[in-house]
Amino acid sequence: KLALPARFMPEKESDNPQGELPPTNNRGRQPNRGMEGLAISADGKTLFGIMQSPLIQDGALDASLEVTGASRRLDSLTGELRIDRLEMSATGVPVRQQAPTRIVADGGRARIASWDWTSEGARFTVTGDVGLADLGANLAADGDIDLRVLSPFLRGLHATTSGTISPHLSLSGPLSAPSLTGDATISGADLRLTSPRLFVSDLNGRAIFTGRTLRLSSLAGEVNGGALVVGGFASFAEGRPTTVVVTADIAGAALDVFRDEPNVPDALLRMDNVVLAPHMGTSTREVREERARKFLTDVRAHFAGRPLTWRYAS
Repeated sequence: KLALPARFMPEKESDNPQGELPPTNNRGRQPNRGMEGLAISADGKTLFGIMQSPLIQDGALDASLEVTGASRRLDSLTGELRIDRLEMSATGVPVRQQAPTRIVADGGRARIASWDWTSEGARFTVTGDVGLADLGANLAADGDIDLRVLSPFLRGLHATTSGTISPHLSLSGPLSAPSLTGDATISGADLRLTSPRLFVSDLNGRAIFTGRTLRLSSLAGEVNGGALVVGGFASFAEGRPTTVVVTADIAGAALDVFRDEPNVPDALLRMDNVVLAPHMGTSTREVREERARKFLTDVRAHFAGRPLTWRYAS
């Protein structure tokens, strides 16, 4: 007889499925979502268990889809996609829904009957519908999104994000080439890069969408202690290459050491608005010997009753 590890078992069992969900239980399998499969390794030493659904502590999604159709055409479908329970987390940011999310198919269109997701001080709603025959969309999205949810997608860049983006957008036209209008306000955004070492902080501004063009407006903040102003646009015209133009005005930013020290790039040497400094190495043998010499000099002075030579922070 094998006993399941504690993390798979609910803390309190109940005859009522709702009684085994949070807040009563914060760990274990979901109600009626136990072990679905079991396999043994070829060497007979390891068992592999497969749960029917994620554990409560890993987040949960309970969804159902019921549709019928008079033919194979999408626009003949009637029914509903329903998410009764949504509990997930992205980079420690919990995501929940205020009411069951519902998308209803009827009359040749898929209509969003309810979509209202929330997080810590944030909210995201979607309304509108999509034609099932031509996939023509008429959607609107509003809310406030915690930018920490982007961090998992930036791990390859060794970057993390924080702050808030508040979209107020309308999407229309075919899903294959939609037109987007509205804006997104960025508030108190931070971006940290480890290589190169960049810290963009307190970034505020707007991104304005008009059709298939995105423009950055009044986007300003700080980078490595200096002032930063960003502008530019992106064009996504159908049938043409995407055009992206970004400008950045930086004043007073402190950057990292040169990549190929002590060889300084000629381009930096020719720039009048750049101040270059040698790498301040404090862990060299010479620096440590000098530090010890100064310390011992003042120790001897103290016990001899003489004034100290060097000043020390208290």
